[in-house]
Formats: sequence, C-alpha cells, structure tokens
Amino acid sequence: MRRRRQYYTFRLVYCSIIAAISAGLMLVASVIPFGKYAAPVISGLLLISIVIEYGWEWAMAAYSVVGVLALLLSSNKEPALYFVVLFGYYPAIKALLEQKIKSRGKRTAVKLLIFNAAAILGYFAATRLLMIPEDALAIRGFFNPWVFLLAGNVLFLLYDMAIVVYVRLYVRQFRDRVFRYFR
Repeated sequence: MRRRRQYYTFRLVYCSIIAAISAGLMLVASVIPFGKYAAPVISGLLLISIVIEYGWEWAMAAYSVVGVLALLLSSNKEPALYFVVLFGYYPAIKALLEQKIKSRGKRTAVKLLIFNAAAILGYFAATRLLMIPEDALAIRGFFNPWVFLLAGNVLFLLYDMAIVVYVRLYVRQFRDRVFRYFR
C-alpha cells in the first residue's frame, strides 16, 4: 500500500512539474519574438513524456491545467490559443491514434482532419473571440486562407514526423536520466 501511494505521488509530482514548466513557457511566449509559435509547440512536446510514462489520460489532465493557466495568465492570448486548439492535446491524441489505427494512410487522413478542424477553429477563435484583425494574419500584405491552410498541412506533417524523432530521443537518451533514481 505504501509503495503504491509513493508511486502515485511521484506520478502526480512529475506531471505537475511538466505542467508548470509548460505553463511557464507559455507565459514567456509573449516576451520572446519567436515565442508565439515556438512556445505552444515546445510545451506540447514536453507533455509527450507524460504520455510515454503514464498514458494519455494523465497527459490530457496536464494539458487542461496548462491550457487554463495560459489562457488566464498570459498577456498574449494567441500562443495560448495555439496550445489549446492543437499543440497541447495533439501528442496525446497522436499516441492514441497510433495504437488504434493500424493503417498508415487512414491514420494520416485522421491526423490531417484533426489539424484542419483545429486550424479552422483557431482561425475563427482568433478573429472572432480574440478580435485579431484578418490583416494581422497576412504576411507582407498577402492573405489567402487556403494557401496558408495548405502550407499548414505540410508543416503539420513535418511536426508529426518531428514528434516521432523526439519520442525516440526521449526514450533512448533522457528517460533513464530522468527516472534513474525513482524506479
């Protein structure tokens, strides 16, 4: 009984630390120039260790905590929106999709469907809820949502492949260093 309680306590502490680091990174996003895009991605990648160690349920709980804190405390809501709409929950969903859908083509189609739904939802949330003008989403005066969505799909597939590389790196290099004294 005591050993089980210690294990649960360590799990809770580990998830809380990862969530705190992710939330802190989301708060710093408004200060760093490229942080608007990098912070949600890196915060989501940090949650992958929770998925690997304790499952997608714990990662979704940490995602919820980070999302709420980022939305409430961040001065720049755009990175928080990126995190909440896609980058925070996607690593947990990716793990679930990899387990449930064996066909690579179907899995890729579902991932792209998730991304496109998140991108469209994020666009409407940014322009309607956060009142970001559509001109702010233009690059040097060019704004075509379909071109951006197509480019986003390509970048999303690269992000999906980067997650696989990150997972391999975490399992081979960092996992033993992090959990060496606690197992």
